Parts: sequence; structure tokens; C-alpha cells
Amino acid sequence: LVGTLAGLVEYNGEEFKQYTKRDGLAENAVSAIGVHKNHIWLGHWAGSMTRIDASTNEFTAIDIRSQLNFSSILSIHPFGDSAVLIVTRGGSLFEYSTAGLVQIVIQTKKVDEAVLNVVFAGDKAYIVTQQGIYASSDKGSLVNWEKVFEPQSPITYAFRIQESEWIISASDHISSI
Repeated sequence: LVGTLAGLVEYNGEEFKQYTKRDGLAENAVSAIGVHKNHIWLGHWAGSMTRIDASTNEFTAIDIRSQLNFSSILSIHPFGDSAVLIVTRGGSLFEYSTAGLVQIVIQTKKVDEAVLNVVFAGDKAYIVTQQGIYASSDKGSLVNWEKVFEPQSPITYAFRIQESEWIISASDHISSI
């Protein structure tokens, strides 16, 4: 699957198929893809989402644009069968579930500290911000967060490679922890 400005492209090994708003996408411009079991979650450029049930090929458009202030969805992270974490272009973090959309606020995070990425590993969720990495108390709870790493210079990207090893790109260097 590849998300493009003109829709979602699927390649089955022999041919390409393009899905657009006519097929049920909330928007044509796909900015993020997350997959969990038989569900494909798409984040879109203007802040809406599409949920695709791959077993039935049913498309559900989810209009949360105004709640996200029309901010692009940069990454989408499914957890469980019907919930996702969303990182927006503005660096905000949201949880979407059948109960609706809720902004997640990390109490120890600075107000202007942008969320860069979310990583699920084992029983924990990790949030990467410019000023550090935070770990949840457990995957089922996104309320309690603890700072597990504080960089010397702002983080631009972080990637978890093993149990306790990360590759971190900062504004002036790349290091591992």
C-alpha cells in the first residue's frame, strides 16, 4: 500500500489498483497509513481518516477535520481493534476510538513541545518529542507517562531497534542509547 496525493495505491504482485474518494476514501490525499489485523487506517492531508476493513473491503470515512483544526495527520498508530493514536502536523497527539476523539496531554511535557512519533513495544507505548522520550505505564493506559530519555539537543527523529536501544537523530548529531 502506498498513500499518494491522488489516493491509495495497492499492488498485488501483478497489477496496481488505485482507491480514491469515489471508492470511499474520506479524502484523496493520503498522508499516513496504519495497519492492525484486518483493518487499514488512513490519515489524510486535511485531517480526516478512513478505516478500511480488508476482509469485507468496506470503507468508512471519519470526518475529524474541524477537531484537528484541519491539520494533516502525519502518522497513525492502531492499537486494539478499534482505536488509533494520531500525530498531527502541529505536533499534537490524539486518540480516536468508538468513544470519539480525545487529545492526549502529557503532563510532564512542555506546552510547545511537539510530538514527533509514537512507538508501541511490548506492553508500553513510547512518545517521541523534540525534548525527550516518554513511556506509558502500560499499553492499555495512555494517561500516565514517564520521561525515559532527555537529549542534550532537540530530537528530530527516533527509532527503536531493540528492547532498550534507540537510534536518535538530533539537530546536530545521530546517536544510539
